[in-house]
Amino acid sequence: MSNIGNSVKVVRDICTTGHKLRQKLKAATRIPLNHIVIITSESFILEACYSSFGNDIEDELNVRSVRAMTQEEFDNLYDEDEYEWSENPKYKVGLINHISLTDYFDGLMRDFSHQVNNLRKERGMQVTDKADLVICSLPNDKFVNHIMKHYAEFCKETCCDKIVWFLQTDTKVNSLLLKKVEVSFDVM
Repeated sequence: MSNIGNSVKVVRDICTTGHKLRQKLKAATRIPLNHIVIITSESFILEACYSSFGNDIEDELNVRSVRAMTQEEFDNLYDEDEYEWSENPKYKVGLINHISLTDYFDGLMRDFSHQVNNLRKERGMQVTDKADLVICSLPNDKFVNHIMKHYAEFCKETCCDKIVWFLQTDTKVNSLLLKKVEVSFDVM
């Protein structure tokens, strides 16, 4: 088998292993993770991870970066106990075993964006239709704060001109909204 053929096989195996590790960690693929670690002494595996195949691994597993290295390099940089591992004779793959709040909110934001776009479709709206997204939530809602922090990106993903955020102060409604953000559109 050629070097490219070997690289493709290894990358496919790494992605399969990464998906299994995500399942084991109960980390849905929609939640971006900071990085994946591949530990190996095989130079062709290191080269595959740092070639364009590394981008394929990032995309497939929704990780921000691929870090391929020898065991010695890893030991100098990281704590092995912070990772969930899967090993085979040529390499081992590790995913960090905790998800940051930012990563979690990024995943929720992706889901929320998908829900908003589905609402637009259900209402017969076209991509070119201008709309304001109206969000009603509890004061100090960390998820809504995260959306507002990424305002421009979220507006672009949802084809909205602007986001209007109303604070919900009615205590009877507050108990119903703890796990829910209400969404409506003002079509222009």
